[in-house]
Amino acid sequence: MSRPVSEILSEKYGLQVIPGKKSECPFCEHKTMSLKKDDTLAKCFHPSCPKWIASWFEEKQNNPMFDLLMTLCDDFHKALMEKKTPESQKAYKYLTEKRKIHEKVIEHSLIGIVPKGYRINDKIKKTPGLQRKDYTDDTPDNQPPGSIENLKEILKKARGWIAFFYTDEHHRITSIKFRKPYTGNFMIFKPCNGNTGVFGLGLFTANDYGEKPNLNRELIVVEGEFNQLQLQSLLARYFEKNEKSPEKGFERAIAVGGVSGGDIETVAKISRKPFIFYDNDGAGLQMIKNAKKTISIKAVTTPGSDSDLDSHIRFYKADYESAIESIRGLIKDAVDYYRDIDFILQDINKIRIGRLKEYDRKRQISNLVIDDLRERGRFYFDIHDIYYFNEENKELIKIDSDNDATKLLLANYELNPTEGIYDYAIEEILIAARNNGESIEVRRGCYFDPEKYNLYLNNGNNQIYRITKDSIDAVDNGKDGVLFLKDEICEPFKLVDIDKNESLLDKLFLCKICFMADRLTSTERKLVLLIWFFSLFFESIMPTKPILAFIGEKGSGKSCTAKILLRILYGKKAQVISPPDKQDDFDVILINSYVLALDNADTHSKWLPDRLAIAATGGNIQKRRLYSNDVKLNYPIKCFLIITSRTPHFNRDDVAERMLIMKLERVVDAIGESKRETELFGEIDNNRDRLMSEVLLNLQEIIRILEKEKTAIHKHKFRMSDFADFALKIGNQAGIKPAIERILEDLSKTQSDFTLEDEMLVELLYEFTENHDGEEFSSAELFSKFKSLAETQNIAFLYKTSSGLSRKMKNLRANLADEYTIFDRKGKGNKTIWIIKRI
Repeated sequence: MSRPVSEILSEKYGLQVIPGKKSECPFCEHKTMSLKKDDTLAKCFHPSCPKWIASWFEEKQNNPMFDLLMTLCDDFHKALMEKKTPESQKAYKYLTEKRKIHEKVIEHSLIGIVPKGYRINDKIKKTPGLQRKDYTDDTPDNQPPGSIENLKEILKKARGWIAFFYTDEHHRITSIKFRKPYTGNFMIFKPCNGNTGVFGLGLFTANDYGEKPNLNRELIVVEGEFNQLQLQSLLARYFEKNEKSPEKGFERAIAVGGVSGGDIETVAKISRKPFIFYDNDGAGLQMIKNAKKTISIKAVTTPGSDSDLDSHIRFYKADYESAIESIRGLIKDAVDYYRDIDFILQDINKIRIGRLKEYDRKRQISNLVIDDLRERGRFYFDIHDIYYFNEENKELIKIDSDNDATKLLLANYELNPTEGIYDYAIEEILIAARNNGESIEVRRGCYFDPEKYNLYLNNGNNQIYRITKDSIDAVDNGKDGVLFLKDEICEPFKLVDIDKNESLLDKLFLCKICFMADRLTSTERKLVLLIWFFSLFFESIMPTKPILAFIGEKGSGKSCTAKILLRILYGKKAQVISPPDKQDDFDVILINSYVLALDNADTHSKWLPDRLAIAATGGNIQKRRLYSNDVKLNYPIKCFLIITSRTPHFNRDDVAERMLIMKLERVVDAIGESKRETELFGEIDNNRDRLMSEVLLNLQEIIRILEKEKTAIHKHKFRMSDFADFALKIGNQAGIKPAIERILEDLSKTQSDFTLEDEMLVELLYEFTENHDGEEFSSAELFSKFKSLAETQNIAFLYKTSSGLSRKMKNLRANLADEYTIFDRKGKGNKTIWIIKRI
């Protein structure tokens, strides 16, 4: 394993250097040696001493060619910087005047000139391992035979040419590109059969000098050397203009030397997801194709045909600020290019057929899958679950071995649930996400940001409608950090122009409902239903949610009304469900739904009233964590409930006061009901774009209302406070607040009426007060009186004990307050004394 360079400097040269700081150079004794923050490279920046020390220098090397090439780099760079010969002066002038490269960039880069009369043989003789006469076929590292002779021939031809030194990820020189000044002529020397390497990796970056990156957090990759040199020159001049050291502007940028020989494998070792600036020509696009075989990237090209980053920067001349802003704009518009899945599958297949132990095979395949998933997206987690967000299609899925979306995700890597690697990969993904993922609150259906007054509506196909007081925009899932879980039933709709003088929501939905006459008029019922409908979109400010209950006989359209409501919201796939037989099944559905419609809840269920009360109050459901006997998690309920019934058994007082009771009258006979539903559904489906467009415009107006009413406090006595507050704010701005207050009061009375329906105590109380109005009775005496009256009236008496009757009386006291005054107090022997008076 490579040692930290600070250890090498200490042990070999007696220098104590802190990573990221400068020190005395052990070669030239100037205080111009800098050590990178990652402790992998120390480099001297004195013009007369271009020496550097990398961690690999102290390791045993099998290829002495590395040492020779480093010597050439030192000599060539020194010759260029000293400018003692006409050739070096010409090359330096070409770089600085013709190509406009900043002097500090040249000084810091692995770039030089081949001196005239350079004695390469002397350098070879002084390099251990290169003196052998038989340095041919048995050369270590598969060095091509005759490569030394090739180098000699190239150097003879390249006298006075500029030399660009390419390195691998460890800063070892792997190739040299020679270019004749003022021409397009070039030659390449590549001594090894390995990778070509990259140019510019040795240049110190902004991070090494304590400055923040200027352009991009990831590695910037360009095609030619002058693209890289010009980018660094621009940043150096910008910092220099702002009275800062020019080298503090350097970015982490490298060149690959062109398309055909571009060393993408080395790039992949340096950066997880590099940023590529490719030339605006056919060859540049080929570079993208080549890169996708090995790695995922972000990429962009420069504007204008046949342009490159060098020419783009030079176009701005001395306007450095505009040039930098232009580059920032290009980076912002970059496109993600992900590694071709076929090449990933090839790697997986090699692991499958390789001679590995089963554990190693599973581990390597899982790591490869996880790495690719990270390239294409992000892992998230909350206190309960793990999620994966795919940046390509903007899809958020929950990672679960039984989840169809998870199965499809891993099927991309040919991992099948029937094989052991599937479950192993799932567990590795869960661990990786927990350790390195981001915490998130996953959204369903809608999300309202009460601070920014932005509303986000899931529109299916991983698209969101973002609604503000000023605009309505279709944006990608994940915009503004708002992520919606994939919803299989949500069908997208289009925002279209509508006639603002006509309400389709009223015409095709509200006006089709036949409300039964009671304390509220039909118009008032429509208004309550409409306010409840719009409250669906503001769950974040409505932790308590009244349950919408449609009650009516067969043919009243209660089920049809619930279905239409869902159809407007979600499309054709949305369906009502029958109440599950088991509480656990209901809990699972409840915590995974945003709007849930229970249809024909007519069967008596002991657990249903409790669950309805918890759902309405925004409580939690406790579930045991999978594969754990003692770890229990609380799942918050954020679901809006609709319930339909002909003979409800959920009129318990604490449930009824959390409901909006909508009683419906029969509108068609049983034979015509199916035909009516089909016609209504057809109208909704044909007009859904217009319906939802109307909904969005109304939501925009409600957002404006909520912002105007953000400090308003409206007093009321309605049990479901969040809904009442929402309704009163809308009513206040609409100028109908008194009407809303009366409606809320009547709704409370309707809840009491619903609770008392079929309640035998209502009948017994009337008979009881006929003879005992205002008299005092103990609990036992009251129980006896009521039981006797029930037998006389031939009414089934359901209470078996006096304590049970007492509890019921206390629960119904508020519901009976319009007709009876019921008191209880403690008497002798701590007995409860009851007094009942008819009003």
